[in-house]
Amino acid sequence: MPSKPTVFLSYQRSSSTELAHILHDALLSKGIDVFLDVEAIETGTRWEAVLERELINRDYFIVILAPDTLNSSWVIREIETALRHNKTIIPVTKDGFKLSRAEVPPQIERLKEYQAVEYTYRERQIVVAKIVVVILGAESPPKRMTPGSCLSAVAIILALIFAFLALFPETVRTEWGRNLGILPALPTATSTSLPTETATLTPSETLTPTVTNTDIPTNTPTLTPTVTSEPNCSIEAFELQPSAPPYFESDVISLYGRGNCRGVIRASRFNIDGGGYGEDTGQTEQNETWIPSVGNHSVCFEITFGEWEAGARECVELIVLVATPTITPMVTMAATPTNARTETQTLIETRVIDTTPSYPCEGEIIFQSSALLNVVRANPSSRAPLRSPIQQGQDVIVLAKVEDMDRNSWYQIANINEDVLGWIQVEYVEQSALCPL
Repeated sequence: MPSKPTVFLSYQRSSSTELAHILHDALLSKGIDVFLDVEAIETGTRWEAVLERELINRDYFIVILAPDTLNSSWVIREIETALRHNKTIIPVTKDGFKLSRAEVPPQIERLKEYQAVEYTYRERQIVVAKIVVVILGAESPPKRMTPGSCLSAVAIILALIFAFLALFPETVRTEWGRNLGILPALPTATSTSLPTETATLTPSETLTPTVTNTDIPTNTPTLTPTVTSEPNCSIEAFELQPSAPPYFESDVISLYGRGNCRGVIRASRFNIDGGGYGEDTGQTEQNETWIPSVGNHSVCFEITFGEWEAGARECVELIVLVATPTITPMVTMAATPTNARTETQTLIETRVIDTTPSYPCEGEIIFQSSALLNVVRANPSSRAPLRSPIQQGQDVIVLAKVEDMDRNSWYQIANINEDVLGWIQVEYVEQSALCPL
């Protein structure tokens, strides 16, 4: 039984990890043995020795070329080794990289002699099919053909054709078969009206199906395969705190989102009014705060495995109002004239002072284990970056209070000059009586 083909997959991690995994999984599903460094090298192994050994022992060398790939000395060294050992090289270009016009180091100049396969997300299935056909359809060394070997060759060719067709939906395969005459055409519809009204076609009325397509090579049936993208990503949670209006311009809104993409590299972010907010590559969860401006806003949580348009999104619409200033009533008293008669009652006008606790209010950093506390963060989250340390006993202004997704309470604090310092958990602050509980 012949051994299955072997492939070494070379790529630059910063720009091509996602495509490397797509090719790895697709070729593996076709029975091709693929070496991918992240998948195949055990912890503690010397990478340099393993990479060179695997590359030399593999039949095919696939290198993914993006605009920044040749900045990697590792990739250049792998290409140089593949050229030195006369490996069958399949360059796969992406993100607009053109191998024929690129400046390459002198030691890998011969790489330009190889025909590259251009990868685009829209035609990813066609690109994978081309690579599979190149690998599985490679010619064997010439030998004398016998009747048995002829039948074997025909069987291999048919198997390759069926493997290629299996990449496309059944409706496309059926249409190709009818155009090539392999499958019978659809039965001609006949009129079910009165016999005298039977529809007929004259030769001048013969209908000729017109099939146009510029994406498929001319040596294949001229039909565009329909690529149906499955929903690989989904939103699992999207929350705002406070969760209900009204919202004001001075509010601090906590944003939380979580999603998932099946078996692929992913990234998530919030999108506010069409702009990315808090993007974090490789994470499925986001926790941010946002202070809105007055007006209408669209706030979304997005997660994707590639381009943002191909992922999942959930949005809410907010109306942010102008904050109404709080007016503290004052106590006024009418003066009593010095020459007033004693029986004249003095008129006094009074209004009650509003002492309802509200923000902003005064507070003080209370003593903990050390005089200088490194506990102030950029956002109300224990995972947010730290800000400058704060001195115990320091007077602060408490601007707002929020609760994070872990139900921890945080104060937004400022110094006495009203410079915002950041967020601190409430147990570090002793607030005045005018602060809300």
